Amino acid sequence: MPVAVIFGHNLRGPWMTAPGKATSLEPDSEGARTAPRRHNARMPYIDTIPEDDATGTLARQYAASRTRDRRVAGIVRLMSQNPDALADLMRLHATVAMGPSGLSRAQREMIALVVSRANGCLY
Repeated sequence: MPVAVIFGHNLRGPWMTAPGKATSLEPDSEGARTAPRRHNARMPYIDTIPEDDATGTLARQYAASRTRDRRVAGIVRLMSQNPDALADLMRLHATVAMGPSGLSRAQREMIALVVSRANGCLY
């Protein structure tokens, strides 16, 4: 079963479960904020560190990961509670995605796309 999360306090408005089908966050029986998924499972809500509160390693990771529209990607914010693990993950990603390989960059991107799709990932 695919794994997914809602990305911290920067979430605005309804969460999209499928194109054109929105649902809002609702507390479960223990009061945790979760969102329904296609498989009738619940998704965890993970608190993230806001950009204005980021310091040190996390601030550097946020700055390095800004998208063209100047936002920090949700996948990066997700890891904000453990900046050292985030830095390690970003180094691993750079090595796998752009390091020496028998596969072209386009082939690696296609593999990532297929795996993301199979996992129900929005990235």
